[in-house]
Amino acid sequence: MIRQITPRDTMEYFIIRDATTCGPIIGRFQGFQIHSQVTDFWGRHYTYAGIIEKSRHGIYEIEKLKPLEFILEPGIIYKIQKHELSQAWLERLYASWKQNVMRFLYHMNSRS
Repeated sequence: MIRQITPRDTMEYFIIRDATTCGPIIGRFQGFQIHSQVTDFWGRHYTYAGIIEKSRHGIYEIEKLKPLEFILEPGIIYKIQKHELSQAWLERLYASWKQNVMRFLYHMNSRS
């Protein structure tokens, strides 16, 4: 049996892991400092892009992310600097993920 992909599954692709701050503090969100820039475990650089909150179901509404945007817990959005990764690869990943999320949401709404 094939298991259906859910937004919770694909959300993991959009979470920044093991971030190190490398820019000045520009604000706070839910008690956490917001830095202008962070670096992930692999040394990729990200720039602050906004805030995202979890839905009432406890997951991020990642369909609201723009291409090249990722989430640092507890919901701080950072945009990866374009030269860090192939933009074409990231855009394909984003398009594929968005298509799966839209299918899931359609399926959930059709049950109501």
